[in-house]
Amino acid sequence: MVSSERPKKKKKKKKISSFKHPVYKKQLYPNKLSGESAPTTLFENEAIRYWSLEPDIGILSFKTKMHVLSYDVIMGISQALDIAESRHKALIVWQESAPFCAGANLYEVLMSAKYGKLEQKAGLMGKLKQKVVETVSDLPKLEENMPNVKEVIVQLQKVFMRLKHGPVPTIAAVNGMALGGGCELLLHCDRVVASLESYIGLVEIGVGVLPAGGGCKEMALRASIDAKATVATSAIEAKEMGYLRAADKIVMNPNEILHVAHSEAKALANSYTAPWQVPIKVAGDGGRATIQAQLLNYFEGDFISEHDYNIATQIATVMTGGDVAPNTMVETEHFITLMKTKKTQARIEQMLKKGKPLRN
Repeated sequence: MVSSERPKKKKKKKKISSFKHPVYKKQLYPNKLSGESAPTTLFENEAIRYWSLEPDIGILSFKTKMHVLSYDVIMGISQALDIAESRHKALIVWQESAPFCAGANLYEVLMSAKYGKLEQKAGLMGKLKQKVVETVSDLPKLEENMPNVKEVIVQLQKVFMRLKHGPVPTIAAVNGMALGGGCELLLHCDRVVASLESYIGLVEIGVGVLPAGGGCKEMALRASIDAKATVATSAIEAKEMGYLRAADKIVMNPNEILHVAHSEAKALANSYTAPWQVPIKVAGDGGRATIQAQLLNYFEGDFISEHDYNIATQIATVMTGGDVAPNTMVETEHFITLMKTKKTQARIEQMLKKGKPLRN
């Protein structure tokens, strides 16, 4: 007997696109696939891009090589903060690729020193020297109307203080190196979300200067938890050294940093109060004398060079207060003093040419 019932068709299993898997919901990227809408760009120039994935949160990305802090980037951060404070509840600093920030633009600093633009605009001889160097070398040109180094540092300090004390919470989403000025930037943010393999530290001594963007001030504040002036080779080590705080987040998958940063931004925005500017307790003359005694031992034992001793002494003076007049911008003045020395300029030049520090 033949059955009149039709054979049942087997139900086909629905295939889940690999890009729709739940794990990818935590991986936010600015570059979309073909046909997908692009993130909203709110402001962009040659140095920075300010954009958003969500209406209430702004994202700031740098466009310079190694995401260094050029003068244009510094001014771009200020412009991004203007937008964030007027229309957003939080600001995230995040780069589309590693590193997070390799520090200040050493070329701008070195050339400004050579052209006599440390504390004032270059005179006639400085301008002639600039033209000669640009003519006979393949080095990129330095804008003639660029302000002197002292003005740039002042602007950098103002921008970083806005990151810390402004009306919107700021989150640094870090992947890869955050060195020098990049480390100072994250030190001034309300929260840091860092990938496990992040390299964080104040490395200015390697190029003959000291942290001038508020790094000395921030590390003096964190000295009570035994912060150390060296490079952390992981986010976990950065917590141990004081570069990251207990509340900062460590993310195992670097592709999830932006997602976690958004979560932290929303949490902070719900009940945010900008931190007060509090007086900084310093060690004073006694603390400086103790540090200098140890430095002298290192120098006499040939563990550090004479210039290392000079740099470290000036850092110690800044960190412990120093004998200065009221309202003196200590970090700025000592940075300029070191930049005037030929040995510091030689260190920066070596780093630019060979990518490794000079121990002179």
